[in-house]
Amino acid sequence: MAGPSPFLESLSASVLVGDGGMGSMIYGRGVPLDVNYDSLNLTNRSLVLGIHEEYVAAGARVIETNTFGANRSRLHHHGLAERVVEMNEEGARIARQAAGRGRFVAGSVGPLGRPVDGEAELPIAEKESVFREQVTALAAGGVDLFLLETFLDLEELLAAVRVARSTTDLPVIASLSFFDVTGTTGGVPLLRAVRALEAAGAHGVGVNCGRGFSDALKVVQELVRRTDLPVAALPNAGLFLNSGYPATSPELIFNVNITTTGTYHVWVRGAAASGNDYSVHLGLDGEAVASADRLSGFGTGWTWRRNVATSITFVPN
Repeated sequence: MAGPSPFLESLSASVLVGDGGMGSMIYGRGVPLDVNYDSLNLTNRSLVLGIHEEYVAAGARVIETNTFGANRSRLHHHGLAERVVEMNEEGARIARQAAGRGRFVAGSVGPLGRPVDGEAELPIAEKESVFREQVTALAAGGVDLFLLETFLDLEELLAAVRVARSTTDLPVIASLSFFDVTGTTGGVPLLRAVRALEAAGAHGVGVNCGRGFSDALKVVQELVRRTDLPVAALPNAGLFLNSGYPATSPELIFNVNITTTGTYHVWVRGAAASGNDYSVHLGLDGEAVASADRLSGFGTGWTWRRNVATSITFVPN
């Protein structure tokens, strides 16, 4: 690295609080799911900027760019493969504008996605080329670090780490989706994943998008035991377990990983698919602690449309 990284220096001195989900916040603004959200950096800059600014106002010190899927492999399905560079550069500039002074901008880099429509799996050299195009553009846009997140395939994540380390001098935080403390959702044991990421040169390791807060905490505790690198925790709200009732049934029950009271982020896809909204009442230990008008959706920031059609019961695991 050319010189001391302000991000790593801050991280060594204190806990840095990051922002939350971007896609969920965009969806909550009424943008349909068939729109490519990364492209909003170019077509609706003010919307993306406004979401970043809300996270800054909430106290986030690390702001992620809206570029999770802004790689050539994913964008070509939307006819946007030739706009990778400008989409990432602009995403970095928007986040930088919102972050201002004293905060850090993390360039969000996600996995390349699974092949579709009979496409062949990309060779590792081509994957590295795809990652290189994205991280180079993010660096040009002014990010302070890279956050490689929600990877299921360890080998693909290692390729992204190698590319980021060899292409720029910026810190690299590498995050996998863990099933639990035994290993990743891709079946890789936790210790093997940690040692591989250390060897590849990651400046930090992390967990995100697993089975919820409780399991994420257990994984973080295990990561702290297994590595001296900084540890990042980006949990989602957890996975829902459908009791088997149809989405329109008043008896629909899901189990949610909940350990404390507060405003919980929940979403029932079946409700949207059926065209019905629900009045949602969230109970914890027999006591109602949140109702529909206090709930937002799955991940962070989903807007919950409220009606009196029926009720859904949420219970802690």
